[in-house]
Amino acid sequence: MKAQAARVLGYRRDEVVPVDVPLMDLGLDSLMAVDLRNHLQTALGQEMSPTVVFDYPTVSEIADMLEARLWASQKEEDDALAPAEKDEIRI
Repeated sequence: MKAQAARVLGYRRDEVVPVDVPLMDLGLDSLMAVDLRNHLQTALGQEMSPTVVFDYPTVSEIADMLEARLWASQKEEDDALAPAEKDEIRI
């Protein structure tokens, strides 16, 4: 996430993106926000809202949201692979 944000913001490789500073305060504009969202979608293979960078304005908040989404996706996959419970028939 930090690397994607750094690339979109035009940071050099040796520059560190502050994780708790709003990206807009670091110079992110609306076109950059769309670019960042597109990079994240491609990297993660998950659709994201066009407003994701505005809804989660810092690198830290975006990372937390992505972690929660990825864990939720993993849980759904695990649940789908779990053996189905047998229905008990009582007479």
